[in-house]
Amino acid sequence: MDISARMRQILLALLHENGPISVKLLAEQIGVSKRTVQRELEYMERTLKGYEVRFTSKTGVGVWLEGGEEEKKRLLAEISRGDSYDVSNREDRRKRLVLEILKEKGLKKLYYYSSQFGVSEATVSADLESVESWLGQFGLQISREAGLKPMEAKRTTAGQSVLLLKKISIQIYSGKPMRKIPRC
Repeated sequence: MDISARMRQILLALLHENGPISVKLLAEQIGVSKRTVQRELEYMERTLKGYEVRFTSKTGVGVWLEGGEEEKKRLLAEISRGDSYDVSNREDRRKRLVLEILKEKGLKKLYYYSSQFGVSEATVSADLESVESWLGQFGLQISREAGLKPMEAKRTTAGQSVLLLKKISIQIYSGKPMRKIPRC
């Protein structure tokens, strides 16, 4: 099943509910705006095609999934097999963005990352601004000229670069928020 991370989150939340849930509460549960959930719900019918599960929405009541327990379990199993990376989670997306930029060798525009993560260019731009100070502790900076250039390191030796990448990877994969860490 090829669905967005947001849709995966929405489906997981709905599958764990026993009845209707308001869109506002659903948005709060998955950490996005009410409008973001509403936009995703527009594609729910298409997402559920091939399953005997139906998306239902009623003003003043909420949204919910209808269908047999076996079919809901099949849907849940299918959703659970996907990539656990969550683009709607700011912290996860920003970590993934840093890793993507580090591995790139050429220029990339905001549109490239926007398409890759399924978010707007404005979101990517805001993410870049957010991680810029965090990257500064490693002597890295993001250059924004005629497209997005890879991060540029002020350190030049191969040993320092490997150590730097290890520090960044450890910080990113530690599961902790991106924050300043002490220099070695």
